[in-house]
Amino acid sequence: MAGDKPSKAAEAGFAIAPGELGDLLEQIEAEPVPERLLALAQELQKALAARRLAAEAGAGEKVTKRRTEARV
Repeated sequence: MAGDKPSKAAEAGFAIAPGELGDLLEQIEAEPVPERLLALAQELQKALAARRLAAEAGAGEKVTKRRTEARV
């Protein structure tokens, strides 16, 4: 419409035509990843998994403690 403002992406020249998004994602996925970046991503993944497991274990301990206290 004539009164609509162009999007920020369009203003910056980043407009993507319908159907081009899939091609763009394929090109991004095909880019080589520097080894250090890959190593950092793997470290982050391990740390997040450890945090999740610790949180789940902590939640389980709280439930067990409440059950024990309820019996006393």
